[in-house]
Amino acid sequence: IICWAFYGSQCVRYFTKSAAAKNIYLVFYCASVLFGATAATDFIWSLADFAICAMMILNTGCLLFMSDKVVSLSKEIMQKSPNFPKPAKDLLPKAIPAKDIKKTPAAPISHPKGRSGCSFP
Repeated sequence: IICWAFYGSQCVRYFTKSAAAKNIYLVFYCASVLFGATAATDFIWSLADFAICAMMILNTGCLLFMSDKVVSLSKEIMQKSPNFPKPAKDLLPKAIPAKDIKKTPAAPISHPKGRSGCSFP
């Protein structure tokens, strides 16, 4: 809990250099910890599910909104950097022709104690 409080306060510090904003965040964080410790478990899980859904919707919207820029910047970086890895299609192994595959029957799987199937003792 302490680590998450620190992580959140660092995020607040990144967006605003205000000490008051950081203190407001920490008061809100401590209040939410107290609320989470005393509220009903079902309500807390529902609240967590809602928060995750909200984050997913916002992140997906941002990804879709910025997809053109991400693709163009990625292509630009790949063209400028000579050491950038090749696309995956060049790295995949070549397929083995079917005529080169030897067909051997599979060995039967046996239980170490001589039992067969999934029987219990």
